[in-house]
Amino acid sequence: MRFILPIFAVLALVWGGYWFYGASRLEDEAVAWFAQASDRGQRATHEGVAVAGFPNRFDLTVTAPEIIDLHSQLGWRAPFIQVFALSYRPNHVIITWPNEQEVVLGAETLALSSARMQASAVFAGMGSRLDRATLVAEALQVVARDWALGLAEAQLSLRSMAARRNSYEFAFNAAEIGSDLLPDTGALVLDGTVALDPANRPQEIVLTNLTLRSGDGELRGEGRLEVAGDGTLTGRIDLRATEWQVFLTQAVELGLIRPEVAPTWENALGMLAQLSGTPDALSVPLAFNRGMMSLGPLPIGPAPRF
Repeated sequence: MRFILPIFAVLALVWGGYWFYGASRLEDEAVAWFAQASDRGQRATHEGVAVAGFPNRFDLTVTAPEIIDLHSQLGWRAPFIQVFALSYRPNHVIITWPNEQEVVLGAETLALSSARMQASAVFAGMGSRLDRATLVAEALQVVARDWALGLAEAQLSLRSMAARRNSYEFAFNAAEIGSDLLPDTGALVLDGTVALDPANRPQEIVLTNLTLRSGDGELRGEGRLEVAGDGTLTGRIDLRATEWQVFLTQAVELGLIRPEVAPTWENALGMLAQLSGTPDALSVPLAFNRGMMSLGPLPIGPAPRF
């Protein structure tokens, strides 16, 4: 027995040293990531970084983080964000977002609230390359200046592709999507792949399945998009809509199409539907070119940028 106690004491000292070394390194890396934001073309600030959880966990808390991309003016801010990992399995982390946060889209700020938003991520070995991840959000509400959107549950899954470096398969599902401007709830499914550049920005997006249901309408699509260095999109998504009038009405109600030009859109889309042989079904490409987008022959305007 007298030999066992010293062994346990040595093991405890070794484990304690490992934890404090790991905690210190994790805190330094988090602080350095924010400090190097300008090198990535970002502005990133925080009000504190701390690591707790001794002896079995690394619990990282960043207080009041704010990250803004200086080129696209896309950003995010929150009261805090937390990253948890078991100290004996640091390559598997749990990320927890607060119930209230904000997403910045240029001059527009979206207020996000949720009952739960959490992600599980596994990194390859002890490195920083993501192997797989799953994000779940429950009772999510998005409130903008002129509209609000809610959904009961959403899930995003990512898995690395062995055949392509820095590329991932993704699957996104959202249920019971509703808006203050629309009477019907809907559902959205997105499946495909995304290839990232060395800075982990999207470089190529392939949609193998886009399915949107709202009321009696259903929209399906697939296609491929390339993302240029300035964030502009090139490519097309081939869409097929049944009861396409539902989506036209919703686009007007959401302010995407002005009411005074809605009859022009309805006539043009109706003619395209007639060419397909089914008046209530519409097949048309959504095309992206040099920062602009169009639906078939109809110009829509500037396309979103990454």
